[in-house]
Amino acid sequence: MVGYNLAIQKAGSQESGQYVCVASNGHQEKQSPPATVVVGTEPYFTKQLKTHYSMGQGESLTLECRANGSPAPSIYWMKGEFARLEQTNDKFIVKRGSVQILNLDQSDSGTYKCVATNNIKSIQSQTTVLVAGERPDFLKTPPLETVVTVGETVSLPCQALDSNTEVFWSLPHSQDA
Repeated sequence: MVGYNLAIQKAGSQESGQYVCVASNGHQEKQSPPATVVVGTEPYFTKQLKTHYSMGQGESLTLECRANGSPAPSIYWMKGEFARLEQTNDKFIVKRGSVQILNLDQSDSGTYKCVATNNIKSIQSQTTVLVAGERPDFLKTPPLETVVTVGETVSLPCQALDSNTEVFWSLPHSQDA
């Protein structure tokens, strides 16, 4: 029994195709079933999602990502870890490289993923969408005036009632004494 292995070193895309092994005894030949070889590249993003979107109720948001690779990757969308967004409906308009979320409400807050996959690898880009409530309100607010001595630490409490509300500090204007 004689056998030969086909070895293609440093394979490039030009080596992709269907290969058959041919056995010949000089009088007759027999071919093996075709063996498909795909030489490709991992997918890579040409447009990724922003890391964070802060939106208001009733607004719409379009998330977009683009990927290349060989073979060309397919793209699908996920909300959270398990919910695949496959069909266009009254809430989502799903296309290959984008998903539009219509009439946002707080239940739309969460993590969204764009997954690009080919037979080489799968990659993902993700974002967090935060949909604010009707009107923000406070659970804790700072006192109207806090007096400290130079060099002391100042600590001012502030907490929003809704955990989906972003809280930040600003110094609109300072007063000279």
